[in-house]
Parts: sequence; C-alpha cells; structure tokens
Amino acid sequence: MTVETLRDVLSATPFRPFTFHTADGKSIRVGHRECVAYYPEKPRTVVVIDIDGRTHFLEMLLIADLEVDAAATSGRA
Repeated sequence: MTVETLRDVLSATPFRPFTFHTADGKSIRVGHRECVAYYPEKPRTVVVIDIDGRTHFLEMLLIADLEVDAAATSGRA
C-alpha cells in the first residue's frame, strides 16, 4: 500500500470506514479517520486504534490491502 492511497482514503468526503489487511492475515477495522496516525514526511509506521479500542502499530510495507466499505445508499428510487 502507498501513502497516497492512505491519504486519499482518510481525506475522502464523506469518510467511509475501511479495513486494513496485513501480510500475516490480520484484519484491522477503522471506523473514523481520527483513529489513524502516521508521520507524513516518512510514513513507515501507521498507528491505528480499531473499533474495539485496541492500538495497532502497522508497518506500511506489510499492509497488503486496504478495503473501503461500500458507499451507503439512501434507499430512494
């Protein structure tokens, strides 16, 4: 995953929750953009507080995928 992808997902309006998938098979759900932090100049590590309140330190190179939730639909026809 690239830092540009992460920046795009975090700055999207409206924000859509997403899940990090790591190279070792873990999935970490992110419910709010405020729950992710990284050093923008040299992003090696991403700090994530998941929806259960646990803190994760992820190496950017070991994030295999970032899965963004589908956009919510209003149900109107």
